[in-house]
Amino acid sequence: SSSSSSSSSFSRDLEWAFVGNALKQDRAAQLGSWALKMPKFAAHGSVGFLEKGSTVGSGSVARGLLERAVFCPCPCGFEHPDSFRFAEALEAGCLPVVGSG
Repeated sequence: SSSSSSSSSFSRDLEWAFVGNALKQDRAAQLGSWALKMPKFAAHGSVGFLEKGSTVGSGSVARGLLERAVFCPCPCGFEHPDSFRFAEALEAGCLPVVGSG
């Protein structure tokens, strides 16, 4: 058996975490639905990349939330379905869930 530096899904205390904003109405509805189905969650209202060593905004707080979660909703961006949240979720060992909104 090999060990990993990231937390396994069994030791994470949050079912899901979202970092970003819910400015789009359908995104707010999507997050509300997640909250009803899986009540152990955290949401953080910052936007930006969670680069290691970043001192901009509250990236370390946001990164910490993702590292505590099993799933991370990754709604589509305004321009295209790709979103920086997808890469951030993977980097934090979270399972990204891609959807519209």
